[in-house]
Amino acid sequence: MKAAYFKTFYNLETGVLAGWKSRDGKLHDYYFLMVNSMAVYYNLVPEGMVKKVMMTLWKKMQQVGYDDFTLGLPGN
Repeated sequence: MKAAYFKTFYNLETGVLAGWKSRDGKLHDYYFLMVNSMAVYYNLVPEGMVKKVMMTLWKKMQQVGYDDFTLGLPGN
């Protein structure tokens, strides 16, 4: 699984991991923090890509104006 995970779910267009891939090959990528964070935690993201993926998520939160962390991180 480790060898296939990143290359299967990494979306070159968005810079993060998709939540799932449908039968038609389409990646369903909604900037899932949990999916990407767990993949990083379980070493499913190559070491050289960890910062890039996490910074992409951080920048997306800034872009959409998510800056109130009193209730934690957004689900997606």
